[in-house]
Amino acid sequence: MLPLSSRSCQLLNRLPDSAPEATLPLNEVASPQRLLVGRLGASYGVQGWMKLQSFTDEPDAIFDYHPWMLQLRDALASDELIAVPKTETRQHGGSWLVRLQGCQNKEEAAVYAGASIFVDRDSLPALGEEGFYWHQLVGLRVRNRAGEDLGRVKKLIETGANDVLVLTVDKTALPYSDGGERLIPLLFGSVVLNVDLSQALIEVDWGSDY
Repeated sequence: MLPLSSRSCQLLNRLPDSAPEATLPLNEVASPQRLLVGRLGASYGVQGWMKLQSFTDEPDAIFDYHPWMLQLRDALASDELIAVPKTETRQHGGSWLVRLQGCQNKEEAAVYAGASIFVDRDSLPALGEEGFYWHQLVGLRVRNRAGEDLGRVKKLIETGANDVLVLTVDKTALPYSDGGERLIPLLFGSVVLNVDLSQALIEVDWGSDY
């Protein structure tokens, strides 16, 4: 759990929901509202271990979100995912390796190479009043101190210096527009004054003419 001054988890991207039947003893589940938290990489060694690419702010935080549901790389047309009942993990240098239940050799692990790892939104731990997930900001309206509507959050992006809110500027925003985007740095205290999830509103110190 991270304070309001930092994002808690980079959980914005959502890929098409899909997964085929697996050759390993994994259960199939269908799940709405899925969030992408990582991806399985290539096999490592000959005992079924695989490299892990984590999309969470702290790489090992991906192990706090469960159950994992896998979408195989070549199964983008299906609307079901594969639930992973148990995963072994171990650190390797500055990264992590995982071994799925039933994967005992390189060939079995290769079936899951490139698989996307999803979790249900409803399974994420509650962060309380002092934290939020990136996906919770998407769709919120942004208003400045003068009460001007600046647009609605379309997505967030990372930059070298800080994260950035990307707003869709619609007919209710200033200046009025039928489209386009506005970028606002996600800097708490100096730019972002308040995030009110219950009101679906972000208050900022940012002019409509910036």
